[in-house]
Amino acid sequence: MYCLIPILSPLTENKEGRNILWGIVIVIAMFKSILIPLSNIFGFTIPEIASNFIEINGYLIFVILGYLLSVMDVSRVKRIIIYIIGILSVIIRYGYTYCMSINANMLIDHLFDYTSLLSVFLAVSVFLLIKNISWDKLNEKSVAVLASCTMGVYLIHIQIKYTIFNTIFPFAQTNLIYRILGTFCLYILSIIIVLLIKKMPIINKVVP
Repeated sequence: MYCLIPILSPLTENKEGRNILWGIVIVIAMFKSILIPLSNIFGFTIPEIASNFIEINGYLIFVILGYLLSVMDVSRVKRIIIYIIGILSVIIRYGYTYCMSINANMLIDHLFDYTSLLSVFLAVSVFLLIKNISWDKLNEKSVAVLASCTMGVYLIHIQIKYTIFNTIFPFAQTNLIYRILGTFCLYILSIIIVLLIKKMPIINKVVP
């Protein structure tokens, strides 16, 4: 994804380029966010011609959507609709997973793919919510510090999760309390580590 940024960047310079970016989002959504979850749910085989498109990195949809939404002025009515869709996405995901898992007596996680349409809608709703919060009312310095740690947190949080959290809490994957509170603990610990790294000579270049 990072290697593609220089290629995609020129598309941000005009309306025609941004339309192409929307086209890329639609293609990824069709094949990664819709087709794959449906094939898992209904058990059909994906045609070979579609499989070639599916090889594309589905996470790219979040990179492109993040940019497009950051420069768009989404009206209040549209935001409310998106928030409702985001809430429904959570209800559908967990409702379906719970009911199907109970019936099958095993975990059915068809809707838990990060690139599924439900995940995309949820991500978009959260993004717009955060974007439209009036940060001026908060401590600007604190927000700026947290914002400066975003890249570092993204780089290290998975390693912390697997090397520290899952080692100390081997039951973590199935514990409800951990699944809810663990995310916040993981974020706070990642922030602390990134802030420490930022104070170390040479190493601090890793997390600018």
